[in-house]
Amino acid sequence: MNIKKYLSVLLSALFVLTSCIYPAYAHTTSQASQLLSDPDANPDLNSLGGEKTGWSISESCHSNGYYSSYWIYEPLPIGDTYEKILPEMQKKIGAAAGKWRSTMGFQFERLYTTPPNGMIYALTNQSAPWAAMFTPNYINPAGHITSWRIDLNYRFTITEVTVAHEFGHVLGLRDLYASNNNNKLMYYSETRTATNPTKHEYYAAKTITGIGHQTHTWTGGYQYLGAIGGVCYHTTKCKDCNGPSVMHKVRCTYNANHVCKHCGGRPTA
Repeated sequence: MNIKKYLSVLLSALFVLTSCIYPAYAHTTSQASQLLSDPDANPDLNSLGGEKTGWSISESCHSNGYYSSYWIYEPLPIGDTYEKILPEMQKKIGAAAGKWRSTMGFQFERLYTTPPNGMIYALTNQSAPWAAMFTPNYINPAGHITSWRIDLNYRFTITEVTVAHEFGHVLGLRDLYASNNNNKLMYYSETRTATNPTKHEYYAAKTITGIGHQTHTWTGGYQYLGAIGGVCYHTTKCKDCNGPSVMHKVRCTYNANHVCKHCGGRPTA
């Protein structure tokens, strides 16, 4: 077994061991019992929120608790396809981690010896359309990520905002694609204008990790959801995270002008 293959096997073993090292602090109940998926944007039943909400979280692929660790990969001296992550880029990674630590208290910690939860690699891939990519290596039966990786593509200019976006995926936030969400950190394109997690993304991340937003405060007002099975619905939303409530979802009722008396929506047919 050559040294490169040996290192690959060793890292795989360390990732598996990691899931046994750190204690679990799960959210007490499934968020699906409280929050509604946007039926127009997220057909995946394990996904909550959506384009209308301004964030999307995954019940089946997210961090558990307030902590995740990482190594910055050091390439082998000869024949390695990965590139060195220089001190300037290391500072950007640390600043990206700080964006989540300062807003919601989630700790991304760089480790040097102890086996980590994640690995960060750098490479130059001229054919890849992405600047950075998050990959969950292992997700346990509860939907909690215990092993992950982030690849940084030097074909593009990598900023701390780029890395913070990928850290958002580690937490359990999904990409947003609607053009009106380009002011969100989790907007899929590098053209995003947000430089930090938005207020609603902050609460969404707290919701899915279980750090402290299991109880939603519903506004009492209504928002239009859209048509589900040909029937139009509205619901209340959480005043903090903007999440729509599955408990308060009701059919729209219309006035003489065919406008819903509660949310202002109109019939789709």
